[in-house]
Amino acid sequence: MQRQERGCLPCGNCMVTVPQDRFYAVEKFGKYSHILKPGLATVGFDCCGACISFRSITSRTEQNMVTVSTKTKDNVFVHVKVAVQQAVMPEFTELAMYK
Repeated sequence: MQRQERGCLPCGNCMVTVPQDRFYAVEKFGKYSHILKPGLATVGFDCCGACISFRSITSRTEQNMVTVSTKTKDNVFVHVKVAVQQAVMPEFTELAMYK
């Protein structure tokens, strides 16, 4: 799940603390710049939080439960519960956020 994030200083986004279970994408004037890994990071000068923004995505494994109904060859309907687990691989974080 993606969400917008803010920096740790009240009037700007020049420094940010990235939690251990998230990856942050840095956007400068709305264009993707780079990925921040967990920890404290500086991203440059930002005037009143207008130039630099952040998107985040979780690095935890997420599970989606789905009930699928299908019809067999002998006209019997079968209802199957399927659990799909997904996680973001660190090297494909940009693709997971923007594609």
